[in-house]
Amino acid sequence: MCGIGFALCLGKCNELPSGGCSHHVLDESTLNLMRRRGPDQWNTVSLLVPVGTGLSVNVHLWAAVLSLRGNESSEQPVKGPGGILCFNGEIYSGLYVPPEMSDTAVLIESLSSSSSPSAVAQLVSSLRGPWAFVYVCQKSRKIYFGRDIFGRRSLLIRRTTCGFQLTSVAHEHQLGENRWEELPAQGVYIYDMLVSSWTLMQWDRTPSGSTIHNVSSCAALHDVPLATEHLTSPIEVALQRTPSTRLVSIQGSAVDVFGVLLDVYEKEVAAFHDALHKAIKRRVENISKRFTDIPVGILFSGGIDSTVIAAIALRSFPDVAFELINVAFEHRDSQGQPSFNTPDRRTSIEAFKELEALDGVEISKARLLCVDVSYVELQRARAGLHVSRLIHPMNTVLDDSLGFALWFAARGHGYDYKTTKRYENRSKVLLLGMGADEQLGGYSHHAASFKDCSWSSLGNCIAMDMDRISCRNLGRDDRVLADLGKESRAPFLDEDLVSFLNGLPLDAKMGLNQPRNVGDKLILRLLAYKINLRETAQRAKKALQFGSKIAHVDPKRNKGHIICNRFEKH
Repeated sequence: MCGIGFALCLGKCNELPSGGCSHHVLDESTLNLMRRRGPDQWNTVSLLVPVGTGLSVNVHLWAAVLSLRGNESSEQPVKGPGGILCFNGEIYSGLYVPPEMSDTAVLIESLSSSSSPSAVAQLVSSLRGPWAFVYVCQKSRKIYFGRDIFGRRSLLIRRTTCGFQLTSVAHEHQLGENRWEELPAQGVYIYDMLVSSWTLMQWDRTPSGSTIHNVSSCAALHDVPLATEHLTSPIEVALQRTPSTRLVSIQGSAVDVFGVLLDVYEKEVAAFHDALHKAIKRRVENISKRFTDIPVGILFSGGIDSTVIAAIALRSFPDVAFELINVAFEHRDSQGQPSFNTPDRRTSIEAFKELEALDGVEISKARLLCVDVSYVELQRARAGLHVSRLIHPMNTVLDDSLGFALWFAARGHGYDYKTTKRYENRSKVLLLGMGADEQLGGYSHHAASFKDCSWSSLGNCIAMDMDRISCRNLGRDDRVLADLGKESRAPFLDEDLVSFLNGLPLDAKMGLNQPRNVGDKLILRLLAYKINLRETAQRAKKALQFGSKIAHVDPKRNKGHIICNRFEKH
């Protein structure tokens, strides 16, 4: 994982009355935030690129590296025969990466042999895994940049009076024409320095398989034309928006219903188990042997998403230590007393005990880390604005709640549940459950769309959620978690797993005609039931802001979609 930055100055600033340029480099405060993302290496490259007789442009690149692959830490920006690369991501497939090498080193070699804009863009788009990148091709005088189709790695953009800038994270967030915005994850952008022109080589399909793309709301790129050629989407199967002919509606206890439905959907659940196992395996295996003594973290609410991830990970990697991290915020209990006994704290303990009882789980390799955040500590962090800057340009009350909850969880200052001794999280990789709700009907608006048993409305709702996932919270989460020198990895957004789930009929994934806490995320509940997580299989969904009680800290309790006034202090 890395923090990457880029600045292009076309020289037009010399025509300004001041005769100076304040945008040819990123500000020092932004660079300091970038350094926090990559504690292992820090470097910058500056070059003058000739673009005509007596004309040249200034290009600056920065990179901070958290090295998780290969036998040794690799430097960035990395230079190749054809250009210079800044890469923030993980390559799980699409390009072979030998265990002893970093994926960045392999990628720059392949880019150097790509002779055309189409070849460069298609190469990057073939990668499986999260990524954001900037590649300056000195030979063709072109700049390539973009994010993966889900937007799992942050990249911000702003135009300046003399060019444009890119960064993983930004310190200042002024309004107006030069404001920072999230780069839309719509494909690979190409900037031609010779003629100062932009092009977007767009994905041929959205994550749901649609050929109709949402129009970008990014002001910096509102006028960028589309290339005639498209990138091949890494999601190979379009979303099925209809149910199968096996629709059943069963009355009885959850355990009885799960037993019957597991017989109905036995093949789908077995295939889902295999696909999810492979997705988790890819995200744990691709960590350098240099870090065998460092645990892998799992953000752990005790809900079905994180508990199933934990169960599969613990069974698959008996020699790997895992830290299951649960965060709770101080609130007033029913007696008006300060408490950290949140819904998520209770379910995390229940789920941890259930994991202990599973066959094939070496629970001694797992630690439940309880993180308690006092009211005073939260208010101090909010007043300091550091986390708010990471969350920005997202700016709602919900962004504020989730951003702070994730930041404190990832920081991991708490105590071991079993020993009650103080403990600080040491992991460099965090497994997250993001993407399960969107694909498996886990949100309340999915149930609302299913009113009157409208499977077509539900299918359209799932498609909409999948197609807009890149512009919702993943960039924000990357900025927040990477600030602590930790890399987020989301198994439910594995490209092969998403393709598999897209190919299933709706009723095999979500049975919203079934009782609540049975039909929502049905296939995941059936998998939990199958692997003997019987209590977890029935557990109700609790959103992080409510399960951790951070939403109850503020007595005003504003609606999540409202702009948070704390962001106005920037």
